[in-house]
Amino acid sequence: RSPFLIAALALTLSAACIGPDATDPRPLLDRIAYGPSPDDANRIRAIGARAFIEEQLHPESIDDSAFEARLASYPTVEMSLADIVSNQMSTPDVPMLELMDAKILRAAYSRRQLEAILTDFWFNHFHVRDAGITVGSYERDVIRAHVFGRFEDMLLAVARSPAMAIYLNNMENIRDGLIVDGVERGINENYGRELLELHTVGLAGGYTQQDVIALARCFTGWNIDFTTPDGFTYIDWLHDKNPKQMMGLAIGANGGEDDGRRALTYLAAHPSTAAQIARKLVRRFVDENPPAALVDAATDTFLRTGGDLREVMRTILLSDEFLARPPRTKLTRPMVLIATTIRALRPESQDDVELHHRHLWLLGELPYYAGDPRGYSENSSQWLAPGALLSRLEFVRLAAERAKTAGLDLGGSGSEPSLDLINGIKRRLSLALSSSGTLQPIVDYAEWLGVFPPDTRAVETAGLLLSSPEFQYH
Repeated sequence: RSPFLIAALALTLSAACIGPDATDPRPLLDRIAYGPSPDDANRIRAIGARAFIEEQLHPESIDDSAFEARLASYPTVEMSLADIVSNQMSTPDVPMLELMDAKILRAAYSRRQLEAILTDFWFNHFHVRDAGITVGSYERDVIRAHVFGRFEDMLLAVARSPAMAIYLNNMENIRDGLIVDGVERGINENYGRELLELHTVGLAGGYTQQDVIALARCFTGWNIDFTTPDGFTYIDWLHDKNPKQMMGLAIGANGGEDDGRRALTYLAAHPSTAAQIARKLVRRFVDENPPAALVDAATDTFLRTGGDLREVMRTILLSDEFLARPPRTKLTRPMVLIATTIRALRPESQDDVELHHRHLWLLGELPYYAGDPRGYSENSSQWLAPGALLSRLEFVRLAAERAKTAGLDLGGSGSEPSLDLINGIKRRLSLALSSSGTLQPIVDYAEWLGVFPPDTRAVETAGLLLSSPEFQYH
């Protein structure tokens, strides 16, 4: 394997900026989907990029019944929060394991690809972590349900969710001076601080420590009740009923639960929130150095539409900056790499899905287990450590080997001339190599592999193509 890893590492690092190809649907599908599938590539060729984007902006119009049928094998994924809680003692590990399986399968097989990408994006933006009791309903009912809705509605759903209340300690946030079990208790600032820093206005929003305290006071009494539909309850006697002043917003006395709602409405409409959300979305979908003009346009759309996230995404995805298919500068996150590889090779084995949990753990991105309130990073530099890079290259080689062992066609038998073998695999993977600097090392490697059995030559060549910047970057 050493020659493969040396060649793959050199190839992956050989180009961090690959120019666009206007005739290739892959660049578009690498940004708004988890890579191309034959159906999606053909759909773009048939109706054009703009029409395909419009379809993806309206996932309710896309028949996804074939994928949904797969979820029948994972009953806890569709369970209500109350049902998950009531069944948790008898099957404590099942909900999280099924949720991880479903996330991988959704990324690989759902036709609603943009919805899946945005659900992942917003889950990281509003990151939570637990043992699986609340995360499934949180992702389904709080995040996915709102990715094409109004930002304020998502923000409110997040604030009411048990998942966030547990993760950022708001269930412990009560008015100062209250005696509980003989101990004086008080506010917990954790949720209020992250609400400002990560969820809304950001560090550049101009808030102070006093604003954090005032915001935390707004959410005293917001608590958990697993018998209610969304797991939320408001406990009035735990609430701080005094007046509050937060970032220019004056909140009078005795506002009760509405104190928190008023704060969320104010923050959702704040210009700094609009700018932070726009910048993050442009960075995810266009470039890690987001074009200022597009950030401004997306910010304006956010403010003009009252935070309509579908319209913000339409502004970004139909922009000249996006449709020009910017150069590939973003190394894919491990979750994206694995989903893209599944879509490229299309394995059907349930064992493969379970094996991907181990690969994601080794690559540093086990779903739902980020150890930071910011979620998993979209910054390529976070995934470029030498050990992680070698692991991802070994993963794609192993994926090609397992596909061949399972009898899947890699696009060539391994007995063809090198260029024929490479071109066959390229077509099979919907992969266009836009750089002769990428192609020549693969030709040289395929020539060197001529002394090996055909199956080995096909697998190793496919693995090297999967290691190319055109596959590893987006």
